[in-house]
Amino acid sequence: MNRRELDHAEQQRRAEHHERTREMVLSSRRTAYIALNRQSRQYLTALRNRVHALELTPDSTQAAHELEEHRASYRDCYAEAQMIVPDAVLAVARQANQELNQSYGVLKRLQNGVPREGDSTASARDRIDHTRELLHELRHTMRCDLGVTEPSQSLPS
Repeated sequence: MNRRELDHAEQQRRAEHHERTREMVLSSRRTAYIALNRQSRQYLTALRNRVHALELTPDSTQAAHELEEHRASYRDCYAEAQMIVPDAVLAVARQANQELNQSYGVLKRLQNGVPREGDSTASARDRIDHTRELLHELRHTMRCDLGVTEPSQSLPS
């Protein structure tokens, strides 16, 4: 082989390596997005269930236990996503995370009988509804990053 052929073969090897690396990164990101979407929605559902339980019987331990389990799973997933998702997605995820945790805080204070001014099941429900909108935005942002959705497309419900 002459020098030109060797250079061409090396360029091709580098291009293939670059493509494999890109595919692996995309696959890891897709897996993180699926998990983050699933866990955040389950956490949101557990928050909503806890509001219902507090309205019916404030000492309901089943809904409280379920909430703690989903919160822990979500936190693990969010922590993992923080390490691999791009900054644009992380910014939206951070907003949703803050709202999820604010809702959790309101519900814990209500459960423990130490509400702050403005804490109520109605305010928790409003915050959860707002969080749901943020999760739609997060899902849209993740889908755009994966190339599944065009950024100009409207947010799905």
